[in-house]
Amino acid sequence: MLAAVLLVILLGAIYYTFFIMGNWRPDTERERPEFSKKECGEGEKIQCIENNCTGERHCEHGAWSACRVEKICEPGSKEFCYSNTCITGYKICDGCGTGYGECISNGKS
Repeated sequence: MLAAVLLVILLGAIYYTFFIMGNWRPDTERERPEFSKKECGEGEKIQCIENNCTGERHCEHGAWSACRVEKICEPGSKEFCYSNTCITGYKICDGCGTGYGECISNGKS
């Protein structure tokens, strides 16, 4: 008889702890992360740095993309500079491949 009373008290304590105090809820009632919450707005862009080069992250499907550095030239490559259709020197593509430096004169006038 004493064992039955202790069992009822123990079950009551468990019921109180988990159901009344709210530490346990059936799976259907638990708070779930809202996957519909968007981290960013579609089409937004932000600046980022990738290997010391400035790039952009784009918002795609509510999440930020990897950093993209838009290369327009091969780092270290040379491009001729022209003045009135004559080659006047060259410019060198920067280390990121995002643009050329100032024209370096070839020394001819």
